[in-house]
Amino acid sequence: MMGIINLKYTKAILGLVVCLFFLNYAVHSQKKISSYPKEGDMIQDHEFTDIVNYSGKSFKISDFRGKWLILDFWDKSCLSCVASFPKMDSISRMYNGRVEVVAVTSAPAIWNGKPYRPIVKDFFNRRQKSYKLSFINAFDETVADKYDIFGLPSIFLIDPNGVIKAKMTSINAAQIDAFISGDIPKYTRFYTKTEVAELNKIKRTITPKIDNLENLLNDSVLISISYLTKWQPGRQKYFEGGLEQGSQPQILGRSAISKSFEVTLSDLFRLAYTGLRGWGIQEDSLYQTIDVNLVLETKNKAIFNAKSDLDGTRHGVYNYTQILPVSSSSPEIRKTTLLQDLERTFNLSSKIERRELDVFQLIVVDQSKVDQLKTKGRQVLSHIDKNGIDRNYQNMSIHEIIRIAPITHGLYDTYRFSRTGKEGLPVVVDKTNLKFNLDLDFKADISDWKATIKFLQSKGFDIVKGKKMMECIVIYDK
Repeated sequence: MMGIINLKYTKAILGLVVCLFFLNYAVHSQKKISSYPKEGDMIQDHEFTDIVNYSGKSFKISDFRGKWLILDFWDKSCLSCVASFPKMDSISRMYNGRVEVVAVTSAPAIWNGKPYRPIVKDFFNRRQKSYKLSFINAFDETVADKYDIFGLPSIFLIDPNGVIKAKMTSINAAQIDAFISGDIPKYTRFYTKTEVAELNKIKRTITPKIDNLENLLNDSVLISISYLTKWQPGRQKYFEGGLEQGSQPQILGRSAISKSFEVTLSDLFRLAYTGLRGWGIQEDSLYQTIDVNLVLETKNKAIFNAKSDLDGTRHGVYNYTQILPVSSSSPEIRKTTLLQDLERTFNLSSKIERRELDVFQLIVVDQSKVDQLKTKGRQVLSHIDKNGIDRNYQNMSIHEIIRIAPITHGLYDTYRFSRTGKEGLPVVVDKTNLKFNLDLDFKADISDWKATIKFLQSKGFDIVKGKKMMECIVIYDK
């Protein structure tokens, strides 16, 4: 009898254990699989079938269990993503199989009415050949939606158990070492599409409203005023204009309202002097005469740096509004008022000075090769190849080709994302002295400075460092 009772109890206990196990599994699974990937979640599995630098024909995320995995989403339009290729390749080599890098092309299936995958594959193949890249790359148009990717770069760091340890905008060896050792280093987090939408809802509800001073204009109380506020996400712009070159202020009664939104302090100083937030090689008259980079002769250079917190809050970004009588609102008065406001608010002074600056000069190194490019007199033509990379120019001057390509694109990327470089398009000066137009098949990726230089050298040109006297906007402490 006792044995029968024990057997019954044993069966009951076993049944209870089994139920608890499946209940715990269900709860654990529900906790770990979210509508969008969160830090601490198990990464949802996905199979990739169009891959490069992998021994098999396909792989799953789960195939990398037992290793740390870096899942790096990129697109050729993301300059910082592409600039990080050499660094990611170095990471993929240095850990002897303990850390695997898988780059994933996050791109639409169709771009400008054409299949996009062949274009981005050609782009990656060129970069791979140029920089001898060995990390795995996968081409997939669906996985970005699956992982709720919103912006780029987006990087998942996944531990050997398949758990998402971090969602990052960039990664380096020191951060990887910290995670492997069990620490949590500082890093800039990326937010998924769902998270961004949720954050925007919250920020819209807590954002303080600024009194609408323009309403006072209707009562003829307010004559003139200007104010600078911190930029706040989620706020509608309604109207923007009056400060940018070629734009007009909004006229309300006898008042002219000029506004500029989401601008840095550098942008505002450039607006005050030139009417433009910035300029590149296409704005030829400014590009060759005024350096787009401010010269900061001030102790507090940090106020010119825009940055973002982990929650997406941005610092050093402003909205500026200016209300003047219509009779006193010429473009020059609007710019002068802006400049006075900036200098008074930040206790600075500024002026235009001429200085000798570093520039890059396009020169001829093999005249015989360049002579072979002399136009055959066909119609003027500028055409981008169907691969979205190569370009064809017919019967155009070298100066026009520099502007349209533009060959500074890759140089900008190289300097912008290097630790020692500065933002802003470096000036490229035409020193070729060519008197004839060219027919030039520009078979190089202009976003790849190394490839651009190699191509130009093959055609008898080169780009070398030089000096040029240019005007600069110089900022001083008062």
